[in-house]
Amino acid sequence: MGKMKGIVLLLVMVLLVGCSTKNEAKETTTTSEVAEEQVVKTQSFELEMANGQIQEQTVIYKGEKLQKVILRNELQPTPEITDAINDLGFEETKKLLGESMAEDPAYQELEQIEGLAYELQSTDDNQLFLQFTLEVPNLDANALGRSEIFQGSGLADLDHLKAEEYLKRLEAYGAKPVTP
Repeated sequence: MGKMKGIVLLLVMVLLVGCSTKNEAKETTTTSEVAEEQVVKTQSFELEMANGQIQEQTVIYKGEKLQKVILRNELQPTPEITDAINDLGFEETKKLLGESMAEDPAYQELEQIEGLAYELQSTDDNQLFLQFTLEVPNLDANALGRSEIFQGSGLADLDHLKAEEYLKRLEAYGAKPVTP
């Protein structure tokens, strides 16, 4: 009987050791998968638009979830903007352009869209850019798709796309990766 208890005890110990090894391996896999989902990744692209301009897109995502999409468009100087820069200077022209945008109904509409921000930017060599930042988890993508400026842009479903799906869409549109 003592021998039988010893064999049963040994068998229980072997089972416990065997199960704990399996659990440790499973936890390691789960931990590495969770760690991969926590890594924030950024990819940048250049995309030629229908009007021939190049748009810079920066896509920020964590795991499968899109976090942010930044669209940066160079503003080509019109003759009016060129004249204003010559008469008033670059900074004053930029200020007036920003005020004009704030009064434009199309940009006022954008200000009402949750998860969207836009900003007029400039570089040291006096180039103007209009940057749109889409905070995807908070974005009202339906309102974005209905807006005058983004209508037909293909972004109305952005809040439902996985990062990989959006990246494949950019590739299908002919976007070229930009290496920093």
